[in-house]
Amino acid sequence: MMKDQVLAILGRKKQVVVMETVVESPDVVRHYIIGISLLVSIFFICLLGLEALAPPVREGIKKRDTLDEKDKLSLKNKGVRKKILAVDKNRKKKIACWLSTKVLSSVTKERLKLADLGIELTVVRELSQVPLDTQILITNESCAFEKEDILSALEKLEAVIIPNAGIPQSLLSVLAKEKGRREGNLYTFNSHHNATATAEMAITLTLAASKRITTADDQLRTGDWRGRGLPLRDGPMPPPVLEQVIMDGQTVLILGLGAVGSRVANVLTAFGTNVLATTRTGKASKKYYVSPAVKIFSGSEIMDLLPRAQIVIVCLPLGPDTSGLLNRKALARLPSGAIVVNVGRGPVVDEAAVYEALTTDSIACYASDVWWNYPKSWQQACNSSPAKFHDFSTLPRHKILFSPHRGGAIGTRDNDRRLITAITTSLTNYALSSTDNPSALATGDITPLDLDVGY
Repeated sequence: MMKDQVLAILGRKKQVVVMETVVESPDVVRHYIIGISLLVSIFFICLLGLEALAPPVREGIKKRDTLDEKDKLSLKNKGVRKKILAVDKNRKKKIACWLSTKVLSSVTKERLKLADLGIELTVVRELSQVPLDTQILITNESCAFEKEDILSALEKLEAVIIPNAGIPQSLLSVLAKEKGRREGNLYTFNSHHNATATAEMAITLTLAASKRITTADDQLRTGDWRGRGLPLRDGPMPPPVLEQVIMDGQTVLILGLGAVGSRVANVLTAFGTNVLATTRTGKASKKYYVSPAVKIFSGSEIMDLLPRAQIVIVCLPLGPDTSGLLNRKALARLPSGAIVVNVGRGPVVDEAAVYEALTTDSIACYASDVWWNYPKSWQQACNSSPAKFHDFSTLPRHKILFSPHRGGAIGTRDNDRRLITAITTSLTNYALSSTDNPSALATGDITPLDLDVGY
């Protein structure tokens, strides 16, 4: 037999054997099936057992991890506390806090926390209670400094924090005089904790003026729908339209791009407005984020920018350079129908000039949260005009929007919470710093106060 034939026969025999094993041996097949079934059953039994054991195992791991984290945290806190006490042992700071009665209770709760950091915080209710060895004075009762020479009596005083954004000129003068007497060895700070609230007020007044919200409200309260502008079925002609400004595509000029102005600018860019802004230097401050879409100019270019603006928003403090900034000449450069919004200080806009512009229809609306005249007592609070020489209340509602200086949200829960956070953050940062220099108080909303410019 030839070699190829032998290989062929062997190949066929091999194939036959395999086929016989599969087809002609049912007992073997049955054994395989039973074996596989047993393995599958054992697998599922083990799986169910592990699932039953998993919760207690996981709980044990969780407890162990929790204990480990607590141990680590405890050790970490002990180390930090030891470091703080070691650092502050020889530089304990005495701070007097004199704020409104409503805020005092919240400050008092923070005293124990600050005491652990080497801060001895004394909360006083009257000026006479301020300890003479006070090193840092926190107060928003600025009127007291104008009447009493308290600062000179505090020989160890290193810093004064005024938790307001706008500082009265009289207080700036007192602080500047005291700083000069101490040969520059007095740090001054103010707070911008309410900048967000003021920016929100600016946006609110801008939209209310541009949409004539007060006029629409007055009309609909009497059932008058004509301001909607649609013709009714029985009317041959549509009624007079209640005009409104659509912000998209409008040019808005913001005077002042600080804590408030920068926030206003960023919001307005989202409306699709063309935002122009002015600063003293012509550049944005590094303290605040400003959208790249905002075009920034120097304050000296205001007169050239006014003809381009349909809306002007004043976010400037009051000072020698800003008092009466928007006078007759400036307002005359605005296009017809322009809107002026003021959340800075009242006298930045000349009272007589804006009244004349409104009565002659040179501008469409003046919406303001700040004024020229304020009540001096609670007796006057219910019957005081916001203007000194003109009766703005006689003007049509759509021409003037009044707000009684509510932009800072003073006395509200949200504002008080922000104020306490700003103060405690500043003091904590100072306590944890490696320096005795009061400049470390500048953190977050507490910023250095430039006595020359007023903010």
